[in-house]
Amino acid sequence: MYFICSNKEAIEKDSFFTPLHDIEDGPSVEEGFASSEKVIEGEVRLGGQEHFYMETHRCIVIPDLGDQSLHVIASTQNQSGDSKIISNALGYPANKIKFQTVRIGGGFGGKEKRAALTSAICAVAAHKTRKPVRCVLDREVDMRISGGRHPVFCKYKVGFSSNGRLVALDINMFFNAGHSTDLSHHVVTESMIETTSVYSIPCVKIKGYACKTNLPSNTAMRGFGKPQGMMIFENVLSKVAACCGLPELQACKGFCAQTKYNSSVLLIEGDSIV
Repeated sequence: MYFICSNKEAIEKDSFFTPLHDIEDGPSVEEGFASSEKVIEGEVRLGGQEHFYMETHRCIVIPDLGDQSLHVIASTQNQSGDSKIISNALGYPANKIKFQTVRIGGGFGGKEKRAALTSAICAVAAHKTRKPVRCVLDREVDMRISGGRHPVFCKYKVGFSSNGRLVALDINMFFNAGHSTDLSHHVVTESMIETTSVYSIPCVKIKGYACKTNLPSNTAMRGFGKPQGMMIFENVLSKVAACCGLPELQACKGFCAQTKYNSSVLLIEGDSIV
C-alpha cells in the first residue's frame, strides 16, 4: 500500500486518469529540433492555490411533507449539476428538487462542482429525518476537503535559433487532479490549448496528464488552467532569452509580432514597444 501526494510520485507509479491528452501542430518536433541551432531542456513547477471565497460551503435542505419534494438553498455556482447529484443520491425525480441560491458568497470556481458535497449530505439527512438540515463548513474543514487550483509539474524541450526565434517546443504537463477527475480533464485541455498563447511556433507537441493522487480532488479556479499553461511558456521564454543573452522582449521579436491568428499583437523597435 502506498500513498501518492505529488505529481512526481504519480509519474513514478504511473498513476493517471484516462484519457491522456495531446496536441501537435506543424511538422514533427524531431524535425524542428534537428534544424534548431540550440536546444535546451528544463522543468517548471507551479503550486496550487486556495479559492478563499468570502463564505465557506453551506447549505440548508427543507423537506416538503406535502408533495415529498426537497427545497435546497445552497451556496453554489452549479444549481443544475448539484440538483442532479441529489436526485441520483436519493433516487428522486429531478422535478422534486427545488433549488435556490440566495447568494454565492464568493466562488471563483470553487463552488462549481465541490458544492455538491454539502448539498448531497444535507439532502440525504433531510430525506431520512423529514426535518430541515443545515451544514456550514468552518474555514479549516473547507480548505482541507474542497480542493483548489491544480498544482503542475512540467518537463519541456525547446529548440531555437541564436537570435531567440523558437523553432520547436515539446512539453509534458502533469496536473495533480486529486482522488477524482472532477473538472481536471477540462482544466488540462484548456491549459494545453493556451500554453503558446499568442506566440506562433512552427513545431509544437504538448501532452497533458491528470495525475491520480490520494488528495482531495482539485477543481475549477479562475482562469481554468490557462494561467498554468501561460506561466509555463513564459518561463520557457525567459530561459531562451537568457541562453541567447537577449532581453526577454527582444527574444519575442521573431515570433510575437505576427501571431498564429494572423494579427499583429506586439511589435518591438529598438528598446520600445509599439
